Amino acid sequence: MVSVLLLTFTLLSMAFTSQSSSDTPLTAGLSDKKNSGLKHKETVSNEKAETETVELTAAEKDLLSRLVHAEAKGEPFEGKVAVASVVLNRMEAKQFPDSVSEVVYEENQFSPVSNGSIRRPADQESKRAVEEALEEPNSDALYFFNPDLTDDKWIRTREVTKKIGGHHFAI
Repeated sequence: MVSVLLLTFTLLSMAFTSQSSSDTPLTAGLSDKKNSGLKHKETVSNEKAETETVELTAAEKDLLSRLVHAEAKGEPFEGKVAVASVVLNRMEAKQFPDSVSEVVYEENQFSPVSNGSIRRPADQESKRAVEEALEEPNSDALYFFNPDLTDDKWIRTREVTKKIGGHHFAI
């Protein structure tokens, strides 16, 4: 019993020491990851969880492929990979949900959810784009938008890191 308590104390003190010696505040990650009714997230940190690869089920790949197909139809292949990467990046970012379905269906985040186009089957190119994004994400973007199709002022305040086809990718 004493050795278990000692081990627990040691692990806790190591975790506290390693966090307090970094630039990360002790309260990092304590905020509610849910939207709380806000239309957009106000935090911009893209701090990643310590995972090497993301593995998705067949159903998750299908959902992500359908989102890519609906959001990036007519866009270059690289843009489709980048759209898939946004969802994967959000899954790893602390201010977003942890699963494909929670990210995709989070309120007011992706227009294909509200307009119903998410229900259409994905094409082969969108499925390939998801596989490529899983192998090697091509950006750290948490957001994307088409400046010709949105009048949303908030999204335009995000720092654009890449432009592919008609989409701007931002953090």
